[in-house]
Amino acid sequence: MTPRARLLTAADVAPQDLHTFLARFYPPAKADFLHHHGAWWHGGDHNRWVLAVGERIAGYCAVIPARVRLAGEPRAAIWWVDLVIAPEFRGQGLQSLFDEKIRSLATLKLGFPNALAAAIHRKHGWGVRHDLRVKMLPLRPRHIKAVRQAAGPLALGARLIGWLLSPPAALLRRRLARYVPQTAAPIHHPDPEILARAAQRLPHTLATTHRDADFLHWRYLQSPYRDQLRFYRRGDAAAPSHILIARQSAVQGTPITRILDLYGDLNDLDGLRDVLALALRDATLAGSAQVTALLSLPELDALFRGLGFVINAVARFCWHPRTTPLTRALWTLADSDNDLPD
Repeated sequence: MTPRARLLTAADVAPQDLHTFLARFYPPAKADFLHHHGAWWHGGDHNRWVLAVGERIAGYCAVIPARVRLAGEPRAAIWWVDLVIAPEFRGQGLQSLFDEKIRSLATLKLGFPNALAAAIHRKHGWGVRHDLRVKMLPLRPRHIKAVRQAAGPLALGARLIGWLLSPPAALLRRRLARYVPQTAAPIHHPDPEILARAAQRLPHTLATTHRDADFLHWRYLQSPYRDQLRFYRRGDAAAPSHILIARQSAVQGTPITRILDLYGDLNDLDGLRDVLALALRDATLAGSAQVTALLSLPELDALFRGLGFVINAVARFCWHPRTTPLTRALWTLADSDNDLPD
């Protein structure tokens, strides 16, 4: 007789046992990150749940507590992430225990699902959007992740695309490397109170992460990869009109840049372009092969495309209750678990 499954928290199991389980399903960098920094990422191990069958771990999922701004007011929410059931325990209805746990939380639920999960969420009454885009600027096309990791029949086509994009990318790098900002500038000593002031310029009609000083301090200044973050402002140092936060890291030795956050006066396209171009200049000088960003507002597509973000991948967003007005929302790579290691 199969033992009854128990729903525990990550604090109730041995850390090494959980790490061994997660390492079966996630790349080593992500599994190691969750092992060392999972409590920070999820606001405590009580927000990470484990299904145990006897002495064995059968499943895992977690949430990231958040606050979002709706109609100008903050509201509690959670990002639901990393649901996994071990293959040997699938088909036993164990996922329903996680589903029941999530449904029991009387708060707004958010997520970035893959295609299969999006269909399941829609069936279960979630709101689902399919029009978000992950934008990518190929600064060194032959070195971008998709080209380097392509295998089998796709490898030749990927290398050909990288070769064809290389000449225009070289011209773009030279242009970006010479960019002289108007009033944009790097922030060498970021103050969360000042970072939060630019968020007050976002339209109240826009649903987005509530970027107050506490959130910005936790998400960026307390980050375990704080030394990889680059901060930029547009306008006055004490009251900036725009803030951009980028992460400069490496994947298998190749430098890459992620635009984690970009917010402020969205009607000032010149200001957005100025601070974004400055960040792209630094990415170019740092030797980044690619720059990625998540775009949830279609009206900003032309701005990104004009700066060289010519490669797109579909991203999805889901929320529950579906009646919550989240169809027009500003999300970035800083939200949910979009910035975990590859």
